Amino acid sequence: MLLLLNSCIEPPNEPLPAIGNSSIIAVLSTGTSLQKIYFYSVTHLEDTRYPDELFVHNAVVEVNGLQFQEMFDSLEFPKNFYGLQFPQFVQPDSTYSLVVRNGQEIIRGRTTTPGHFSVISHPKELYIHLDGATDTVELHWQESHNARGYIVNQFSPPFEYPSGSGRFIPGGLLSWISKSNHATITVDKVGRYVIKIAAFDENYEKHFVLGYQVAGVEGAYGVFASMAVDSIVINVMRTQLAQ
Repeated sequence: MLLLLNSCIEPPNEPLPAIGNSSIIAVLSTGTSLQKIYFYSVTHLEDTRYPDELFVHNAVVEVNGLQFQEMFDSLEFPKNFYGLQFPQFVQPDSTYSLVVRNGQEIIRGRTTTPGHFSVISHPKELYIHLDGATDTVELHWQESHNARGYIVNQFSPPFEYPSGSGRFIPGGLLSWISKSNHATITVDKVGRYVIKIAAFDENYEKHFVLGYQVAGVEGAYGVFASMAVDSIVINVMRTQLAQ
């Protein structure tokens, strides 16, 4: 998930309500069982300190009445967040209400997840043979109700370097936004590719795509958004030439 205290895009000239010195970054997703909410205290939108220096501890964070717990993950950046480990808590085409209490400060938010969708052009696990240097797979999926666009994440397989060393380097990630319900996936190595497609809501589009400073929240800067996710695995094998 992309995390920003403020968008790098110049924001539109939007009318801003009275806002304190807080920022919320939250994107609920059907694609994970751990939901994360980032809550920061900022002196201004261009604050250049690390997010973990700005994190607000000991707040009460709830979504649809369920309380998120303050968590720390040393392997992630940012490391501090409020989390809820609850499989299937986020469902497609459902509305979620956020309430954050920090002393006398109350922040509210609202998002409706895009509708259910799935890849329809291929099975969930696909096997292909790589004959040349590259090959392509044309993916098509159902349109998601209320989606404002789709993020396509292509996770490439790890590769051995140097060749024959037995040491593998993690594969790369390609990510792009599609406004249509299809994408071209290019593969160039043997291994397991994971393709994740995330339909995002209006709040995500406003903040991360269009650069609005406030989307889906009241009483703070930032965003309360949501996604519906589907995925497919592409297993690539090298074609064996006849002897």
